[in-house]
Amino acid sequence: MATYLVDYDTVRWHGLAGLSRLSAKNTVVLFLSAREKTLPVEQVMELFDARAKIVWECVPQVTADYLKVRLASYLGALVGEGKDSKVVIVSRDASFGAATSFWSARREDVTVLLQETIDGEPIDETKLSERIAAAFASSGISEQAEELREKLVDKAEDFSGAFKEKVSEFRDEARIDERFSKVKSLFGKGK
Repeated sequence: MATYLVDYDTVRWHGLAGLSRLSAKNTVVLFLSAREKTLPVEQVMELFDARAKIVWECVPQVTADYLKVRLASYLGALVGEGKDSKVVIVSRDASFGAATSFWSARREDVTVLLQETIDGEPIDETKLSERIAAAFASSGISEQAEELREKLVDKAEDFSGAFKEKVSEFRDEARIDERFSKVKSLFGKGK
């Protein structure tokens, strides 16, 4: 008996490849964000014809990671119940590798896998970090981060220079006040 937790936002209908081969002993939980307004009729028909039990989890789009957190929480509940010997996260989001590693290290009686399709091969966890790094590099975020870092360093240097000038001015004013106090004391306490 296996349960498939499908992150529909990342795999779309491609992730359901192999659905028709599942038996009635399997469950497919479709996690859909509330922004999903339409589903192809052919695919809905395939879902209704499936022998596996289909569960719909419509997730309100509160934050960007809300669906991920909901799916990971559902995974934790399933593993905690211990009813399934195999749970598969169907997603293209490699960050779910953290959940599969976590549960694999703690529960030997339950197999937790990450795949891109229902009938796909499990994603090799040793290659997940490489995939994440490649996705990060190809997104251009690293270049943007470097530009932002340079701007922040420049601003910090500007701020540091301005701060040093103010400290110097303050010291000069403090010296003037000190000298004025000495001169004032020479003339007595103001009559």
